[in-house]
Amino acid sequence: MSMADRCGAPWPEEMPWRRWGDDFAVRDIPLHTLGHYRQRVAAGALARLPDFLLQGRERALRRVALLKGLTGISVVEDLPGKQGVWPFILLLMPDKTLRDKAMDSLWTSGLGVTRLFIHTLEGYPTVTPFLQPGRSYPNAEAFAARSLSISNSPWLSDDMFNQVLARLQAALG
Repeated sequence: MSMADRCGAPWPEEMPWRRWGDDFAVRDIPLHTLGHYRQRVAAGALARLPDFLLQGRERALRRVALLKGLTGISVVEDLPGKQGVWPFILLLMPDKTLRDKAMDSLWTSGLGVTRLFIHTLEGYPTVTPFLQPGRSYPNAEAFAARSLSISNSPWLSDDMFNQVLARLQAALG
């Protein structure tokens, strides 16, 4: 009996290769009622949320200032007068080649760097019904091709972030 038969789900080697998140819809998130204990845990987490968000914003702004010191990249920031939530820092590299060079060094480094958009708009089946057939989206394509994201997790230490900076600088030349 295979492992897939025992647990009722195919293992990755039995499925076509794909990355998690390539095709994701809201209906894929299971919703269930929370018991009393989990409600108390959630209430405690909610009480800590404002401080957590503030710490994340302050950490992101410190790191954005360092990233702005690298010639050639742009950081996607809050609009003037607005204040967003910073789960990650989104960068635009000068071109796809330099983005790929940076990702070659960072993708599997464990330093929290990834690509937010793996495909262009046409590559996401849930988006295609909203696109005009035959129309190109060069700005969206360029954005997807040039962008990468850096985690703003508290678990990404300043030393680790400095490694990201060094690898980005090396990729930029």
